[in-house]
Amino acid sequence: MFKFFSSVFIFTLLSFSATEAEASEAYLQSIQQQITNLQKTISGLQETIQNQSQLIDAQGAKITILETKIEKGVSMVSPPPAPKGLGLVNWNPEIGVIGDVVTHLTESTEDEDGNDSLVVRELELAFGQYIDPHSRFDAAITLNDALEDQNVEIEQAYLTRYDLPLGFKFQLGKIRPKIGKANLLDRHALENVTEPLVISNFFAEEGWKASGVRIQNFIPNPWDIPLELTGEVLNNRGAASFSGIRRRPVFNAHLKSFFELSDTKDFELGATTLLGTDNLSGGARGNDQYNVKIYGFDATYTHHLDGIRKLKLQSELYFQDRDFRNPVSLDTNGDGIEDEFIGSIENHPWGFYALADFKFSPRLSTGVRLDYIKPLGFVDLSDGVRIDASRFGTDYSWEVSPYLTFHQREFCLFRLQYSHTENAQGISDDAIYLQARFQIGVDRHGLQ
Repeated sequence: MFKFFSSVFIFTLLSFSATEAEASEAYLQSIQQQITNLQKTISGLQETIQNQSQLIDAQGAKITILETKIEKGVSMVSPPPAPKGLGLVNWNPEIGVIGDVVTHLTESTEDEDGNDSLVVRELELAFGQYIDPHSRFDAAITLNDALEDQNVEIEQAYLTRYDLPLGFKFQLGKIRPKIGKANLLDRHALENVTEPLVISNFFAEEGWKASGVRIQNFIPNPWDIPLELTGEVLNNRGAASFSGIRRRPVFNAHLKSFFELSDTKDFELGATTLLGTDNLSGGARGNDQYNVKIYGFDATYTHHLDGIRKLKLQSELYFQDRDFRNPVSLDTNGDGIEDEFIGSIENHPWGFYALADFKFSPRLSTGVRLDYIKPLGFVDLSDGVRIDASRFGTDYSWEVSPYLTFHQREFCLFRLQYSHTENAQGISDDAIYLQARFQIGVDRHGLQ
């Protein structure tokens, strides 16, 4: 009996072991199948992620192109009005702080401000906020340490009113007149460390800023081409080409058109006409006649090779029609009689610049700017008698400025620039500039 039960027990045990082995093998096969299916799923997800990454890169490239266009002001669409509810409900304005530090090394031996120095050329405080759904106020205050005495300036401060009848936009306050491209940009926003010679000589060293009013709109046309027309009445101060007498305002008209040649190429054209006075008659009243006319043309071509590389070609040309009384003699001994003949003052000064800028990596860009100008002459009068004058005969000034820019981040860059200058006085100069620009917050006021 014992042997019988032992045999049954052993048989049962062996059967159970076989069954357990079969179950374990089936379980292992199931696990292997799950692992295989999981590997296939992971492979599919990796392919999906790769496709999505390529799609994101492509969309990112398009977004970068559009952001760059908007940043540089080539978009022909007016800024939209504020969303309803903005304005007085929100008491905290948009704030930005921009620092511009420049080191200037020159071979000039003259002890002039800015030569062989490191200065905070500009510290800009920018503020902006929508007042209501149809109005916005922007302002910028600049401080600098470039002179012996630090100074503070109202860079810009203006109100913008949208949604006027017939689609007009209106601005009132201190603005950068709509003259070409370079004058609209703050110094820290330029591709170069310095302004083009034609801008600094005809208008102002840091670009012309003036109080005034501006109105602009798009002109309907049968070709469906975006044509933006701007009209301005400006305070007659701060521009070298005009008299500076407040009661004689400067009138400016600017026409801009934009052509999108393809998804990656665009071309912008602009034309400017300025009308003002010069104090050629002497005395406090100045000249009643508008005898200074300035005509300007600008062109900008931009090619986005991809989401990173970008080529920009830009040029501006200005021509003046003035009314100096020629020939010029000066009162050199102070007796009220002009006794020294110095020749004729140029009534048609002109100049241009050409810029090529190429961004070839996310961090690096390079370029060169060429300037050529027939400088602006002037006559200094006292009670109608000419006591001083500058004239350059047939001489011209020219400058070439190659540069290299390192973009540490979107809001921080470092730039190295070399400039060789031959001016109309026959003086040659070589200079090196090192620039550091950094920003926190927003900088909206430059988008006019």
